[in-house]
Amino acid sequence: MGSFSELGRKFLSKVWKEYDPIRVDGLVVAAKCKHCARNICAERKHGTSSLRKHLKRCIERKKAVRVVGKLNASIMTPDGVALGTWTFNQAQSRFELMMMILLHELPFSLVEYVGFRRFVSSLNPNFKMVSRKTIHNDCLKEFVKEKRDLQVFFKKCKSKVSLTTDLWTSNRMVGYICITAHFVDDDWKPQKRIVKFTAMETPHTGVAMFNTMVKFIREWNIEDKLFAVTLDNASNNGAMMKLLKAHLLNKNMLFCGGRLFCQHCGAHVTNLTCQAGLEFLNPIISKIRESVKYIRSSPETGISQPNYQQDT
Repeated sequence: MGSFSELGRKFLSKVWKEYDPIRVDGLVVAAKCKHCARNICAERKHGTSSLRKHLKRCIERKKAVRVVGKLNASIMTPDGVALGTWTFNQAQSRFELMMMILLHELPFSLVEYVGFRRFVSSLNPNFKMVSRKTIHNDCLKEFVKEKRDLQVFFKKCKSKVSLTTDLWTSNRMVGYICITAHFVDDDWKPQKRIVKFTAMETPHTGVAMFNTMVKFIREWNIEDKLFAVTLDNASNNGAMMKLLKAHLLNKNMLFCGGRLFCQHCGAHVTNLTCQAGLEFLNPIISKIRESVKYIRSSPETGISQPNYQQDT
């Protein structure tokens, strides 16, 4: 039997979480059920037995328990799989926060925004928000892990790997090279992964690009898996491919003697073709434009402009 609270004392029985006490002259005489609003006698001499019996019979309380159970069972993952009873996991929530930043390329400072912290706290006050430096370190750890897993995959993969490279210069005049690997997985589905994205010091000569490519190939251990490399028609790319092809042929690591190793980007070739065609047609197009401008602006052409008058 639990004891009851009067004016300054606390209720010791857990059953009072389901009731609101009703007092007369400072003494508890009844309890109001929070579910069905029914008043149950709760004087000190009666104890809590009647309160417990009512909770077992309360229909509204049983309905509430069923609703909570359904909500717990209806919590869904993004894949649509029922999770059942949900429990909070700090590590999992922190991982999802990191994945959100990586997926949408959000700034690391997001975790320090006051509005974002208040929003997360409203969803789950138990989540301990991390700092910008911590989430940055989490992203780097995940990058190293994914890189290691992909290297293990390439080591076991029986498929050949083709590469595409792109070299570009940022607004701050810093050169970057991006290397993407293309392959077919065990389910015969084409896949691609960005495996290298790094700054390149000037000048971007063929020898400098060759050294970068050789270092990358050795780091990922795919010398014997290379099939082809696709790039644009820049002169430094041509010099780099001659050196790389000769390097791999000396090790007898190219398919068909390297005849299929160097491929030119179709989009770049099409762009060059269109640029050459427009350059050839530019004098003619300029004359046509000037002729149209003269006809439209001359008052002696006899072309009358429409006269719009309001009906009266």
